[in-house]
Amino acid sequence: MSKKREKLLQEASQQLADVFVGPLRQMHNEHKAKNFKKEFHFGHQRARLLFALEKNQDGVPVKELAMKLNVTPGAVTQLVDKLVEKKMVERMEDKKDRRVFNISLSRFAKNRIREIKTNYLKNISSGFNDFSDEELEQFINLLKKVITTHS
Repeated sequence: MSKKREKLLQEASQQLADVFVGPLRQMHNEHKAKNFKKEFHFGHQRARLLFALEKNQDGVPVKELAMKLNVTPGAVTQLVDKLVEKKMVERMEDKKDRRVFNISLSRFAKNRIREIKTNYLKNISSGFNDFSDEELEQFINLLKKVITTHS
């Protein structure tokens, strides 16, 4: 890899981090100030698990969650146990195989995630004010290309 390409990749990754992580950090600080942490605190792994569950309304088996999150089923079980205590997720027995439990979001979690996404969108959208619709579409397509290549 050439020095120029390496420098460009570093710049691109830093810019993406600034664009996407900055609003999350700002939201986190705002929620901390509002004592939001006690009500709905979750770390990175819990957040990944919640957002993975959000994409599947029927529930997801622990093994499948482990593969999606690239962790062990035991780690998922520990995360799920804590989230069940907080009433964020529910365990449901699989209709086809009683040995399998599917994990799904609770109604409370669905509402809170919707609120978080709305706030995140508000915080991040100002960064795209200078983009035309065509530029925004091109940006989205480039991000999809990066994600597809990286997966």
